[in-house]
Amino acid sequence: MSIRQTPWPDGYPCWVDLGSSDRLGAWDYYTAVLGWQIRDTGPEMGHYGLGSIDGHSVGAIGQAMPGMPSGWTVYFATSDVDKTAAAVTEAGGSLLMPPGDVGPPGRMAIAADPTGAVFALWQAGVNPGFRVTGEPGAPSWFDLQTRDLPAAQAFYTAVFGWQHLAMGDGSDYSTVPGDMPGGMICGLGAIGADVPADVPAHWRVYFAVGDADGAASTTAAQGGSVVMEPSDTPYGRMSILTDPQGASFVVLGPVSTAQPSEGENS
Repeated sequence: MSIRQTPWPDGYPCWVDLGSSDRLGAWDYYTAVLGWQIRDTGPEMGHYGLGSIDGHSVGAIGQAMPGMPSGWTVYFATSDVDKTAAAVTEAGGSLLMPPGDVGPPGRMAIAADPTGAVFALWQAGVNPGFRVTGEPGAPSWFDLQTRDLPAAQAFYTAVFGWQHLAMGDGSDYSTVPGDMPGGMICGLGAIGADVPADVPAHWRVYFAVGDADGAASTTAAQGGSVVMEPSDTPYGRMSILTDPQGASFVVLGPVSTAQPSEGENS
């Protein structure tokens, strides 16, 4: 396991947190499904719960603002949050929370891209972001789901300098190359025509798990929902889940090793 000790490069995903309508219920759920150990940071920090795997930070869960739905937020690293926030507005995005200090851990802002997807910016202080990626329970991938892929690509290129590599001719999904496992840092994709029109553009978080089927079963037992049953993909065994408070995320585990029963392929 590689442990991150220094800030992530500019433009890299560096942290995830969940704003939940039921903070304590969410703590119980993610402890059961992802194996998180959660530390309450106390009333001064709004009881923000820091999630860790084997003592290494991988994300957090806090109480959502009144009236706001539960949902995950992806943070992107910057060495100058004020400069990057200015780039967001210059590129057609908007600031939902202007840059501000959050004590010794760092400085942050919350923004939305021109297609409506919300994300955050993080300038590390003593907290560089998640210390582990790709291990069971830790974030392993991030992608944008949007209804205007060209506009989103142009925006993130202007703000972070990203390159976009299409996954085949005419693909509605592109990846951003970088120095992370697989040589990519995140992806951007078009929301499918079968997705209800009221689903907004959003950043999606993927978590590594040792057993995608087990995570789906635990989700059902804990009162969550399985949006997409576990299935093997070229990137692992994937399932889309929703926690009991309605926040959606994806789990990726090893591909199935089960052998087809006799006559199954006949």
